[in-house]
Amino acid sequence: MLPEHGGLPPATEQQGTGVARLAAALTDDCSRILINWSMRLATLPVVRAQPELALDDLQQHVPELLDAILHTLTLAPYEIETAPLEQAASLARSHGASRAVIFPIDAVLAEMQMLHREVRTAIWRHVDGIRTDAMHEVAEHLSDVFDQMTQEAATGWLAQTMQESVLREHGAAA
Repeated sequence: MLPEHGGLPPATEQQGTGVARLAAALTDDCSRILINWSMRLATLPVVRAQPELALDDLQQHVPELLDAILHTLTLAPYEIETAPLEQAASLARSHGASRAVIFPIDAVLAEMQMLHREVRTAIWRHVDGIRTDAMHEVAEHLSDVFDQMTQEAATGWLAQTMQESVLREHGAAA
C-alpha cells in the first residue's frame, strides 16, 4: 500500500513491523534495562561516594524518561508528530536539573551514556526474527534520540546550576 493511501510501501511495511516488534520487546525489557543501568551507575565514584543515596533517588525520572525515549520508536521517520520527542526532552531537562543538586555534569553525561548502552545491549538480546536493517534503523534512531536527550539533560543541569549560583550570589550580597 502506498503512503498516500494510508500505508507504508511494501518493503518499509515489512521493516516497520520489525521495528515495531523490536520497540515492543525493548518496552517489555524496561525493568531489566533499568536494573542493569543502576548497577553500572553504582560503579561511578561520585555515586559510591554517596552511600546514603537510595535506589529510588538514583532512578528518579529515569523510568519515565526511558519510556518516553522508547515511545519515539513508534514514530515513522517521515512522521511530523513531535509530542513524544518533546515529552522525552522535557523529562531529560528535568532529570538534568534534579541531578545538579547531587552530581557534577560529567556524572550526568555518563549516566545518559550508560542508559544508551543498556538499551543498545537490549536491542541485541532481541535479534531473533528481526531483520538486520530494522535493528540498525532502531539503533540509529535511538542514537539520535539519546544524543538529543543527553543535550537536554545537560541543559537542565546547567540551568539549575546557574540558578543556584545566582541565588547564592544574591544571598551573599544580602
